[in-house]
Amino acid sequence: MQTLLSGLVAVGQGAEWCTYISVDAAYAFEYAATAHVTDSTDASQPYRIVYVQFVVTDTAAYQGASIVTLPDAAPAAEPAGDARAALLPGRPGSGVWYRIALFGGGAGGDVEPSPQALAQYEHLLATFRALDQPLQTRAVRAPAAAVEDASVAAAFEFPMRDAAGANYGVPEGRIEQSVRMEQLGYGTRNLDQWRIKCFDVDWSRMLHAGEDWYRLDTAMTNTAGAPVYAVADGVVVRHNSLLSYPGNVVVIWHRLPDGSDIYSMYGHVADVRVVVGEVVTRGQQIAVVFDQGYRGRTPELHPVWDSHLHFELRRRADMGNIYEAGTNAYGYDYPKCTWLYPGRGYTFRIHPNDYPYPGDGYVAPSAFIAAHTPVMNVSGERVLLPLVQREPAIACANVLVNSNFEAEAGWAGLANTEVTVYSTTAYSAVHVHGGARSGRVGSPEVNGYWSEILQTVQMPAEVVSATLTVWRYLDTAEISTRTVYDAFRIGLETDGGVELVPPLRIDNAGAGRGEWVRTDIPIDVARLSGRGVWVTIKGATDSTLPSSLYVDDVELIVCGRSSE
Repeated sequence: MQTLLSGLVAVGQGAEWCTYISVDAAYAFEYAATAHVTDSTDASQPYRIVYVQFVVTDTAAYQGASIVTLPDAAPAAEPAGDARAALLPGRPGSGVWYRIALFGGGAGGDVEPSPQALAQYEHLLATFRALDQPLQTRAVRAPAAAVEDASVAAAFEFPMRDAAGANYGVPEGRIEQSVRMEQLGYGTRNLDQWRIKCFDVDWSRMLHAGEDWYRLDTAMTNTAGAPVYAVADGVVVRHNSLLSYPGNVVVIWHRLPDGSDIYSMYGHVADVRVVVGEVVTRGQQIAVVFDQGYRGRTPELHPVWDSHLHFELRRRADMGNIYEAGTNAYGYDYPKCTWLYPGRGYTFRIHPNDYPYPGDGYVAPSAFIAAHTPVMNVSGERVLLPLVQREPAIACANVLVNSNFEAEAGWAGLANTEVTVYSTTAYSAVHVHGGARSGRVGSPEVNGYWSEILQTVQMPAEVVSATLTVWRYLDTAEISTRTVYDAFRIGLETDGGVELVPPLRIDNAGAGRGEWVRTDIPIDVARLSGRGVWVTIKGATDSTLPSSLYVDDVELIVCGRSSE
């Protein structure tokens, strides 16, 4: 990193600022002393790219600025959706321009920038100045000619390698009462996330379209700088050095042996070593992990950094506009989610496998690579091992633990606010269907928060039938029977949070107040076999009158086959 600090300077009401001086691109600017500043090389750029992550207290959103030095009067391809980007000239006769862009907010951003982030960005612009010193350029590589017939990608490997005591992968994350809160894998809901995203729903309801790869000792060691490798032979088809994801993005096209195409996407990367059109080979280093600061609610897992690789496999090179009506099979229209080729990295409601079209969306990365990784057989040949099949046994049972909520077992009670995710009681003695206790979401006293009780169940190897039975009691102080203020849902999801049945909805505008009502929910078992599932009861209440939903005698009756 080429960062020179001129010392802390008191500005305004005690605010402290540092000065960054670019040695190679001949500029300087001031940034808040709390900000996280990094820089990066790029094979297509003659000067280093600088990133400034703003540390703010008025939002949990990741926000900051990037500075790219351009040898021409204007960028050749300005990224769409960057509403706040300034283009400033270098010193007279230098021929360079500086592009200073606000990322993480504005049109195309995750959320609108907070007042604190805007103030820091505007201060950066106000103090930005070209220096009267020589430019120090580095050699660049122009985009390569388009390649139509690349080598067939007959084998794949993982994008990060264990070496020298460092182990990489998708961490287990945070677990509360046997429920995984921090979901970093594919097709999962991350219950630890918070704030409204471009889908106009809380982030915790969205489905991760990739995997987040870290050092597995990330709580002790930053993943930044770890090498990132091409997972198979292919051609670089997308890379724009002006983009901040944060960090950058590389997309590689792979031609599979059956003639179909698949694309690997590497997000939050720096020091990019490849250019568009370049032919790459399996295991070739293409970048390193971007040095990303942490803004979240689990500092015990991410002390001051959140550097990781967001890795995807997908059927399309460009996932930027799949959220607009006419570009997906479901009629969904989320124009605020439209962005550049990387896409948002999430889907909503529809599993990533089937978005934007059934069977023509994202692919589970690690599972695909594991199935296409060559191993040595006894003859020394590289082959793909077949899956081992077990002869299952038949079983039928209620698979839930503590169905009547009488014991302290099975159920996790969770609540989510803008400040934290925390454990809360899953039990109540106020209204019961049988015995002394029931389960409860919502609150008779507290308003304006999201809560959930859920239980993780491992399904048999081959499920034949399943039914979820629930007794439920709605207790609400809301008077209206027309306008919904407090809403609850009962359903079945994968243990990543993907809905397996349309959830039963109960709200203050519906029938069934103040009485116990039984509901039987039949379940399509096609996607249940051999997987972990959540039985989930969740609620969201507004900031006025309180509501609670009580549940009791909850049973998930499953008939199927077990591999045990």
